[in-house]
Amino acid sequence: MIRFTPQQYPPLVEKFEEVLHEYSNRDQYGYKQVLLLLMKLLIYQVVRARNIRFEGVQEPRTVKLFSNFARLLLENFRNVKSARDYARMLKVSYKTLNQACKANIYLTAKGYIEYYSILEMKRDLAFSSRSVQEIAYSFGYNEPSNMVKFFKKHTHNTPTQFRNQFH
Repeated sequence: MIRFTPQQYPPLVEKFEEVLHEYSNRDQYGYKQVLLLLMKLLIYQVVRARNIRFEGVQEPRTVKLFSNFARLLLENFRNVKSARDYARMLKVSYKTLNQACKANIYLTAKGYIEYYSILEMKRDLAFSSRSVQEIAYSFGYNEPSNMVKFFKKHTHNTPTQFRNQFH
């Protein structure tokens, strides 16, 4: 859970209300693109607020480790799929990384990698016009069928079925 100071809270609520307003105006031209940009802005503002909130405060080791892992995942999720590789990059054991993830988000490192990958795949499918094959290649899959199997295992839909919900 992220706690905000009284000064940080109002701008975040205002941005969230903008997101809700845009979402309710689906018939407006370019609403998906505007909604995506507003969501990105909201996420950046939450991350900024969190970083400001912890300035000068000693975070528990697991919070720092998880934050570093999340940052690495954001930069490398398309190419690095193994929790063990992230542990090596962070110079910690696989067990330590898993403990930090479980302490912060109640998921294993592998579970978080899968969750984040699915989230990004959904975003690409919903907001881009690229083919499923192109998206699969951009996520580091040599065979698009492997991405389709992974996606279906976690969402119970094929990428095409998921995309059709938005068109």
